[in-house]
Amino acid sequence: MERAGDNSAPLILVKKRRESAVNMIMRLLKYLFPLWAAIFVYSLLSLFYGPSGFSAYEGLMAERDKQMDNIESLKKIRWELEGDRDALLYDGDSIAVQARELGYGTDDERFVRIVGLSKTMRRQYSAGDSIEAQAPESMDEKTIRTVSFITGGVILVFIFFVQILRMLV
Repeated sequence: MERAGDNSAPLILVKKRRESAVNMIMRLLKYLFPLWAAIFVYSLLSLFYGPSGFSAYEGLMAERDKQMDNIESLKKIRWELEGDRDALLYDGDSIAVQARELGYGTDDERFVRIVGLSKTMRRQYSAGDSIEAQAPESMDEKTIRTVSFITGGVILVFIFFVQILRMLV
């Protein structure tokens, strides 16, 4: 603190150091803004598009629903095949029908074969479809880091550009 030069004048206190300290802190904080912006961009991109983000989660949920639908269709096929197996084990008539479909018969039966229809008339059994799980689509971690660093760099260059313009004006 400084005193005014004359004793007759009222005492005037000047706070030069405190104002300059605040100005210095503010000048330093503006250089931290690009770092904060880069961290913010990194956080947002990771949250929404990262390997563990919302878009990957939605992809996994869609994949789960597709697998659950496949499991339901496989259960239906299993029930149909178990019904056919039980019919063949315990019902003589269904054995005779199945044998006729395959081209067998008893001694007193005669068959008329139509060429080209034997394969289409047979019952086709389906064992189900194989569905492979696909990895969810997400943005690569390296890409997220690169975008956030570029964002911070662009903001830092902008701050330097503004400072240079202020010095020129």
